[in-house]
Amino acid sequence: MSSWKNSKSAFDQQLERNLLQLKNVNTYPSNWSYIMKYIDNFINKENQVDVVVELGCGVGALSMVINKYFPELKYFGYDYAPYAIKLANKNFAYPPYYVGYTGGAFCNAGYERVGKNGYENNTIVIANALCDVMKDGDEVFEDILKQGPKQAIFSRMKVVEGKSYAEAYTAYNCVDTFAFYHNREGLFDTIEKYGYTYLNEVVNDSWELAIWK
Repeated sequence: MSSWKNSKSAFDQQLERNLLQLKNVNTYPSNWSYIMKYIDNFINKENQVDVVVELGCGVGALSMVINKYFPELKYFGYDYAPYAIKLANKNFAYPPYYVGYTGGAFCNAGYERVGKNGYENNTIVIANALCDVMKDGDEVFEDILKQGPKQAIFSRMKVVEGKSYAEAYTAYNCVDTFAFYHNREGLFDTIEKYGYTYLNEVVNDSWELAIWK
């Protein structure tokens, strides 16, 4: 088995699945619609918003959905897996590969490096299932809040009433990874610690979480 960082087969499968999902809005994963909803809320709250940074973007498919609904936003996707970024640049990056689509810009980098100098107030940070697959999901969540984004979206967060824990499993039949379960009160404490307001909705037993200052 390989890790996410070194896997090719997993990202080939992810791309194949995402391309099928992108063909029709009715086949979009449910969490994509919540991400779009929260982006829209942030634009309405803060009209200076014009940049989206996705941490752990994988093969970059979400850039297509964001561009479809918010063509005025500039999208930047980051992932620590070189092969994922290779696929993202091949399929979804500038120059346009689809009529009317401006694409995204993708870079090989982990979330720690992306936000080490903080974020501009015009930026929405998205972590789409990033915390979900990390063994230390609570630490990753807090690290991103420490970086101080004015607004952020965390998608597909598993939440429990008991102690946080990570459960090992195999993804795509080729990657050893984790499903991380966050303690509910711990999440609220971390959000409050860094001075954020939040909105969350439960979808398919996972949280779709938006935070802002």
